[in-house]
Amino acid sequence: MKKPLSIPGSAAVAAVVLVLVLAGSLATGAVLAANPVVKAIKVEGNREVASDMILAAIQSTKVGEPATEEAVRKDLQAIMDLGYFFNASARFAPAEGGVTVIFEVIENPKLKEVSLTGAPDVPKEPLKEAIGLKPGEIINGKKLQEGLRALLERSVKDYGIPLRITDVAVDETGTVRIKLTETRLGKIEISGNQKTKDHVIRRELTVKSGDVLNLKELEKSLRRVLNLGFFDEVGRKFTETQDPDVADLTIEVKERKTGSAAFGAGYSSSDGLFGYVEVAEDNFFGRGQRVNVKWEFGQRRTTYDVGFFEPYLDRHRTSLGFRVYDTQRTLDQIEGGSPVTYNDHQRGGEVTVGRPLSEDTRIYTKLKMEDVARTYTDGTPVEGGTGKSRSITTSIVNDTRDFFLKPSQGGRRELSVEWAGQLLGSDYTFAKYNTDLAHYWKAGKSGQVVAVRLAGGFLDYRGVEPVLERFLVGGADTIRGYETMAFSGDKYLVFNAEYRFQLAQNLTGVLFADAGDAWDTNEPVELAKFKTGYGVGLRVDTPVGIMRIDYGIGRDGGKTYFSLGQTF
Repeated sequence: MKKPLSIPGSAAVAAVVLVLVLAGSLATGAVLAANPVVKAIKVEGNREVASDMILAAIQSTKVGEPATEEAVRKDLQAIMDLGYFFNASARFAPAEGGVTVIFEVIENPKLKEVSLTGAPDVPKEPLKEAIGLKPGEIINGKKLQEGLRALLERSVKDYGIPLRITDVAVDETGTVRIKLTETRLGKIEISGNQKTKDHVIRRELTVKSGDVLNLKELEKSLRRVLNLGFFDEVGRKFTETQDPDVADLTIEVKERKTGSAAFGAGYSSSDGLFGYVEVAEDNFFGRGQRVNVKWEFGQRRTTYDVGFFEPYLDRHRTSLGFRVYDTQRTLDQIEGGSPVTYNDHQRGGEVTVGRPLSEDTRIYTKLKMEDVARTYTDGTPVEGGTGKSRSITTSIVNDTRDFFLKPSQGGRRELSVEWAGQLLGSDYTFAKYNTDLAHYWKAGKSGQVVAVRLAGGFLDYRGVEPVLERFLVGGADTIRGYETMAFSGDKYLVFNAEYRFQLAQNLTGVLFADAGDAWDTNEPVELAKFKTGYGVGLRVDTPVGIMRIDYGIGRDGGKTYFSLGQTF
């Protein structure tokens, strides 16, 4: 039965035969008939290595004590262990009242150069530096053996490529010749996926059979598979083959629930009591497609929402999504220090196309067609609140998070520009600029994470102000401790910081602090007057996603929020 390998190709250096450096013989030049007393110890044959260093290694043979072959052999081994000698031998010479023990050594040659062959995918100079031998110095076999280990470690650490040393030889001129071999991938198999199609996983892999094994590239592929959101765990296992330079790879996944079909009643901190009917699937028929159908009705919100997303439209990883919706909601805001309530109605659809620019960066273009209406609670239209909005949004997203559902390192950066005008048939003319920057750091070894986010935007319009395009601040996703979307403006700035710590397997605690505000175009941005909030929260990882409960304290007291997903 084939057994798993941790890292293929990292064969132990001890298995390498150092043909000239370590193969010295240990021999005595005479056989003692008796055990005469050692009167002196001498060293001969050394030119570069100091005699004192060799004599210091001789511990078993001692002046004034009987000479024994066993003691001499131990000292010969100790001399060879210094690493500087190709051969070491000993002989006994008569001396008055005993013998003189003469240790004769043959030094290794001085290093002329290190020659590395094979492994064309790894730069050779950094590997030579890792060995640590310097031209002109006598070759030390012990140091060379340690250097070969360092070479293997450097190749994996810096380049992700495990190597195998198949031969090491030193010639009489002092040239160290090292032959390296890379490990190649054999079969790539998928295991553990009951629902997800193999091709959905394979298209995320940037490695294929026959490639040189690159652990860094493989880890990128595994991160892409994990970030599909279909799996709780993604791992790898290597298996030996009959060819020592080829290893088979198995991608092991553990699927999570990706769909839901539910109806019932609920409570939202922003919408109050509501009823809902929802069918959603993030991995439709195991093909990686996302579909959702939702009907939500309640005291303050009624929504119809249908969406579809195809992540792989072609071999270039082009994505396509569309959505149609009809939303009516009651919105409480604070304007000029006084509360105001609006009734909003938004109905429309959008189509989004995305393409990758690099491994971690994608560009999206979204066409949105929407009819909007805003009225006061008595039905009176709000100026600029009713009309047709037609816009195109271009956004660039760089995402290096290790796992988007529960990130612990990396970051996500998004920049977007939305443009609307008469050319598109819009009743509004505006440009809307927005940025959202988040980063995550591991803190300790017990699942703690520090997460920070900075978001801001600016609405530049001509003519009638598109009031439903104003930025909304306050509540569960921006500044906790205040009413949801209580503050609006043509520009905004929000800062969030969270300390996340593991309480149980599927339960995370959060300490947070938020700050920010929204302003009209002609209002100055005054950091000293930011709305601030702080509090505690829980994140529960359920089969249908992360449930979020936060209690935030603002200037006027505390509020509780119930939501799905991370804050950012």
